[in-house]
Amino acid sequence: MIAELLDLADRLQISTPRPFELMPVHYFIDLSDEGQILAITPAYGSTEEKTGEPELGKEMDCPAYFPLKTGTEGEIQAKAGGGVSVAEAGHGDVREIFCTEIKIPKGNTPKIQIIEPPAGRQGDASERKEEVDGEDDDESSSELEDDADLETKKGKNQHYRHDGWLKQINGFIEAEGFRDLEVSKALRSFIAAKYRLTNSAILDCFALPDPAKAEASAPTPEEKKKARDNATKRRNAQLKKIAGARFTFRMNGQLLLKNREFQKWWKNVYADERKKMLEVLPPGSDGFARRDDEGSTRLTPVFPHIPRVPGGGTYCPLASFDKAATRSFGLEKYTLSMSLTTAERVAAALKWLLQDKRNNCTLGKKLVVIFWAVPPAKDAKPCPHDFAALLNEPDALQVLDFFNNIHGHAATAPDTTQFYCAILSSPKSRITVRNWHTETLGHVGECAKAYFNAVSLPDVFQAGQKKASPLGELTDCTVPLKSKAGPTPAAYSTLLRTALFGISLPHSFLESAVTRQCLEIAKGCADKKERPEFESRLRARTALIKLFFKTNQEITMDEHTHKDQDHPAYLCGRVLAVLDRIHNEAHGKSTASSPADRYYGSASSTPALVFPRLCKLARIHLAAVQKDTKRGWLAPILDKDLTGLIARFHEDAAWPRTLSLEHQGRFAIGFYYERARKGGGPATDDSEAADNLTKKS
Repeated sequence: MIAELLDLADRLQISTPRPFELMPVHYFIDLSDEGQILAITPAYGSTEEKTGEPELGKEMDCPAYFPLKTGTEGEIQAKAGGGVSVAEAGHGDVREIFCTEIKIPKGNTPKIQIIEPPAGRQGDASERKEEVDGEDDDESSSELEDDADLETKKGKNQHYRHDGWLKQINGFIEAEGFRDLEVSKALRSFIAAKYRLTNSAILDCFALPDPAKAEASAPTPEEKKKARDNATKRRNAQLKKIAGARFTFRMNGQLLLKNREFQKWWKNVYADERKKMLEVLPPGSDGFARRDDEGSTRLTPVFPHIPRVPGGGTYCPLASFDKAATRSFGLEKYTLSMSLTTAERVAAALKWLLQDKRNNCTLGKKLVVIFWAVPPAKDAKPCPHDFAALLNEPDALQVLDFFNNIHGHAATAPDTTQFYCAILSSPKSRITVRNWHTETLGHVGECAKAYFNAVSLPDVFQAGQKKASPLGELTDCTVPLKSKAGPTPAAYSTLLRTALFGISLPHSFLESAVTRQCLEIAKGCADKKERPEFESRLRARTALIKLFFKTNQEITMDEHTHKDQDHPAYLCGRVLAVLDRIHNEAHGKSTASSPADRYYGSASSTPALVFPRLCKLARIHLAAVQKDTKRGWLAPILDKDLTGLIARFHEDAAWPRTLSLEHQGRFAIGFYYERARKGGGPATDDSEAADNLTKKS
């Protein structure tokens, strides 16, 4: 994997070292020449895919700290980690710039308060402890909040972050040759003013909703309460965004991050820090370096921070050997021999993959997958395939169209283009590579096409349309709805490997899908608002079961083979769907006492105990439908559906006494496709055979 990432860095022509990295900036603090705050302006970047609204946060080249430092005894250490966040020059969050903390306790009122220096330090007497209350809300996490906030939750005093930011910015505004710049004078005045978010004038810059004003503008008591609650919810949601947002400065229309003098200063600072560390790093080579710079001849025990890995926190290196259990005997911290230049280039390639949405996809809360494809020519750029979007694309036609034309997307033949995929997590504040795969793009394309064919099912809301359940829905449907724990990381990882590399889906997925199917259908869905989610989960579970049969037994069950399936378990599923339709037509609507809602579990496991009684009941329901003046015409069609299906059983056959787990999977597929068909029926009709089978148990 290291060699492949270095190759990617070469193809992208990424230069190292990198004193600047792409980071999101959410707000611009507009300053006057005298350092007064004129406004705080949201920074918008791309647009939300679902809503089309502008997305808060713009990716910009920001100063990034050098990851190494020397300890008190001269040992080489990571600058961040251990619950410590490193402030960076020119940008920061509310704790670093405003010395203010927005606390968001779960289920309680958000509070804005000044961060006091820790006990034993001399604070400014004018810095009184002030608090500004938010409003009650039951949400507990910021949309922009990251793992760096874990140290806040553990009670660590955050004043060091403000001190670190002041040290960085003072390094610029007091540096020789920079202190007389207009931008330096404005920043110096800003620091002297000690702006805090507890100041209502500063907080007003964010245009937070005012619950009191919203309440006063409503005409009736009911509308007043509703208006206040809505304003409170929006206010607290915005406060949570601000708590995790990053800020930079803008003076006279120019951003500090784009100021040439500021950029020149930071490049010099970064280069000086790196040069000092090169003098103390031990000499050596790693077998990867193909460069003649000094960094390629010095080994590093500390690796750069890789952001955007779930659970990574303030410091998430590619590898870490700070504990004895992770070290090889005699090698200590240098268990993985890697030069500083190699570590920087590997980190740069990883960061590029994690920044480009076309090359990564988050799986649940704990995993992220990265993938890229490269032609055989060494100087060729990576292929621009957007596999991340495809994994979350519900439109089956768009997905299949992509794979049908994959030869047109590739600059070279897919059979010679190499595809790489890694699944990453960070359970212990270091990257864990859970899976690493290499394959040709052609093989991946064929496996993915087969996968999407398997998970694409008819849409019950749009006749003739198909939907492909996204990978997240396929894993979520195997656990209880709104489960706090959610699916395991292994479930996401296994399903991704099945989707892209054709790995057989484990038997445990079939068991989970069948079990969850019985429980959720028995519970039913009486609320029309919840119906789309109910149907979506039903479709996803059926897709998983189809995928199991396809990858393990090469059996295809879809709309093209639906009428030709003659397995008793599949036919039983179809019969239950027809019985359910007859019941609902007799009652004029879907009810909680329908055969599927009441008997799905027993019908799918012990058909002989259930179907004879249900078929007798269906005769009564058909008679009721026939008497109805509006729906009477449906009775012959429904009767033909039922009798035609029962006639498909062998002449001397009885209802199956029990169905195995795999047969229950066939039952589920037959039930879904017959339920989605809505009308029509088998071409044959044999009422006598139907009556005979009904009498058998």
